[in-house]
Amino acid sequence: MVNIKPIFLFYCLLLFSCTSKQVPSGYSSIVFTTSATVVPVIIGVNQNPLIRLEVNVPQGPEFIRIRKLRVNMSKEASEELESISVYSNGAEQAFNAEKPFSTTRIRESSMEIPVDLNLAAGDNYIWISAKLRNNASLDGRIAVIARELVDDKGRKYRVTGIGEAEDGFTKRKAIAVRKAGDKGVHTYRIPGMITT
Repeated sequence: MVNIKPIFLFYCLLLFSCTSKQVPSGYSSIVFTTSATVVPVIIGVNQNPLIRLEVNVPQGPEFIRIRKLRVNMSKEASEELESISVYSNGAEQAFNAEKPFSTTRIRESSMEIPVDLNLAAGDNYIWISAKLRNNASLDGRIAVIARELVDDKGRKYRVTGIGEAEDGFTKRKAIAVRKAGDKGVHTYRIPGMITT
């Protein structure tokens, strides 16, 4: 009779060794996932949500204290965006523009944004929003991508889910015809859109 116990142990060992994830050198094992909605960036609007970062922080004795957010953007984005703001919503998924944690003027296409975010155990959501210059052109598109985050101990956190050129990370530009509060009116309805 064949003793299957050693064979079973061998397969268990093989299974667990093959499913472990390799973390790139210099990065934490905690990964931020990014997503983007397919909406334009609107001239004249102060908050245009571009990217949502999501992370599940494991239970532990302390917070993760994020101090830097590194982003890359297209050449057109670096020329036409006025500023980038970072918002932390805690466990709330929806964009909430009440209080930005950091707002930075655009200087170049690869930037390090200083932030002061304490992420508690559980789900955490961070939003990146932008404001276009008032003289921005409606032609072309802009792209902003979050690359990595750095905590107060210098640990780097990878960002996954970065898409291709035609997904939500590449945004069209638009202009607001009417906004809530214009001329004292609470809201506007636009009954139709004309296309050519």
